[in-house]
Amino acid sequence: MRRGTVFAVGIFLMVTLCFNGRAQTTVQDWQAKAVEKYPDLGVRGSSLNKRFIDLYTGRKTSNPEFFSNVQWPLLLADELAAQPSPDAPNPQQLIPKTDVPPPATRGEIDAMEEIAGRVTDLMKMAKFTQTTAMVPGKPDADGGYQMIIISTTPLIDPDGATPIKSESVRAWMIMTMGAAAVYTQDSPKPITGIDYGDSVTLKKHEYYVLDMSLARQLQQALKANSIDLDAAYARLCGALVKKTVP
Repeated sequence: MRRGTVFAVGIFLMVTLCFNGRAQTTVQDWQAKAVEKYPDLGVRGSSLNKRFIDLYTGRKTSNPEFFSNVQWPLLLADELAAQPSPDAPNPQQLIPKTDVPPPATRGEIDAMEEIAGRVTDLMKMAKFTQTTAMVPGKPDADGGYQMIIISTTPLIDPDGATPIKSESVRAWMIMTMGAAAVYTQDSPKPITGIDYGDSVTLKKHEYYVLDMSLARQLQQALKANSIDLDAAYARLCGALVKKTVP
């Protein structure tokens, strides 16, 4: 056994006193095999060494006949090694925790594209400016999807980076917001935001994002007549977040 290593404090002295010369050697051989198999077992103060001593002490009380087998050092060490170490991380802790859902299947992507098509069709029937709604097949980092709604005429004031102040723009944004809020409730995957854009912002790779939870709140408030159009539009405009994409 290497200098500076101790199999277990006081244990083998007692063992020596309990066996004749040949038995002592035989037990010592199994001690050496145990340390060879589990080197930390012979290191004084190591976690494995302390646990071995605790297991040995408990076994002497609960099952003293266990030590009638001269192989007990290795048997006890093997038993200890099979137990989870308190110093080892819980296997569940090694699994990355995430609430991100798996990517959409082809069928789910088709369903989301159909929802976007309903928004496009509604705006076409309402005879607004040409509008295109779509849901890209790639989710955001949080696993949510975005509905992109594009107008062929300018929506955003290039100076103030806010929607242009006009009745037609206000009506367009309120109607697209309401349609997206209602239709996306049937989505097989969470659609968490509306990315607004127009012919100008597209050239700059810019979108103006509205959180879908707010869109649904405003849609419900308008439906219940608990908020007027001006107040709803003001909240919508104030909540838009500029996003630049590569």
